[in-house]
Amino acid sequence: EPSPQVTATHDGGFLSLECEIKLAPKRSRLETRAGDEDEGEEDSDSDQEVSAKARYFGYIKQGLYLVTEMERFAPPRKRPRTITKNYRLVSLRSTTPEELYQRKIESEEYEEALCL
Repeated sequence: EPSPQVTATHDGGFLSLECEIKLAPKRSRLETRAGDEDEGEEDSDSDQEVSAKARYFGYIKQGLYLVTEMERFAPPRKRPRTITKNYRLVSLRSTTPEELYQRKIESEEYEEALCL
């Protein structure tokens, strides 16, 4: 996560621009193949054979794409991930205890004002 950008001090305070970046979680392969489970149970040996064949043909397609550069053998394109950016502008000011006490009274935070 990038660090916040801070301005020079002025009038007893400064501004800070924060950026929060959130990446959407990747969908797992189990979620995308949820419909395949309804077909019934199969032997684990046949599952291994199918996955071995799929891996083998994947390697062949990869090799053909490297040699021929034909789009027909190109690997499937990855979907772009969703990025959410939240920006916050924060103002920090230096205050005296009296100013803080007065602000707590004005915002009706009496318990916190008494603690000061």
